[in-house]
Amino acid sequence: MISKFSLNIEKLSETELKEYQEYKSKNISIKEAINQAVLQTAEKVEITKNLAKKPTKLSGGQQQRVAIARGIVRHPDILLMDEPLSNLDAKLRVQTRQWIRKIQTEIGITTVFVTHDQEEAMSISDRIICMSTGYIQQIGTPTELYHKPKNEFVASFLGVPEMNIFDAFYDQKSKRVVIDNQVIYENLENYPYEKIRAGIRAEHLIEDANGNFFGKIAAIEYLGKDIQGKIEITNLGLFSIILKKKPIYEIGEIIQFSFKNGKLHLFDYQTRERI
Repeated sequence: MISKFSLNIEKLSETELKEYQEYKSKNISIKEAINQAVLQTAEKVEITKNLAKKPTKLSGGQQQRVAIARGIVRHPDILLMDEPLSNLDAKLRVQTRQWIRKIQTEIGITTVFVTHDQEEAMSISDRIICMSTGYIQQIGTPTELYHKPKNEFVASFLGVPEMNIFDAFYDQKSKRVVIDNQVIYENLENYPYEKIRAGIRAEHLIEDANGNFFGKIAAIEYLGKDIQGKIEITNLGLFSIILKKKPIYEIGEIIQFSFKNGKLHLFDYQTRERI
């Protein structure tokens, strides 16, 4: 049984009274410190107006901010965010990830952000650890992983649309990489196989009246400032390309193009590792 207890201060000795007053003062100081920390954190994450609301009354974005506030109010050395944006709609995901980046920069806490969305990873990170089947594939800055992928997995995983990757042939005598008798890379030393894998991003296929390659438009997506197309190339299959020469394209239209200099990626045919 638990009963109410009342303290008769008049019966306390001087020593006991002093201890009681110190305890009471300390307890009030702790409460004040907690309240101050809560208010300061609420201001940082912009939820001061929502402190009195129940969690069920908050929007998805507000709930995410509350969750982050609960983490940073303790001043941890490391903050782990496991798929924090997975339940938000597309517009709110973009807004919230920009806000998370801003808050992380302001508070300076090392943050591990787990996501399957490569666009989120690219936009929010200082460094990325790209993993597949439980193994680390590459560690680096977003630009390092995008422009110098360590292997085919990283190359195809990062970037929208994903990198065009295809088979090519290596001539050991001339040390050239070719497709359909067209040279796409020169002076490749010490590669042991006849077959090789090559990759190039959609933005590095350039519409060119003097280009050596032709493709027939199989699909078109108008995305505002960009026109993203799929072109069918004989013996190579479908390639993604960013079309820029004119405002309107037609399905079945023939596109002449070239590879932008210095933008081709080469991968070992056996290991799929970057050469």
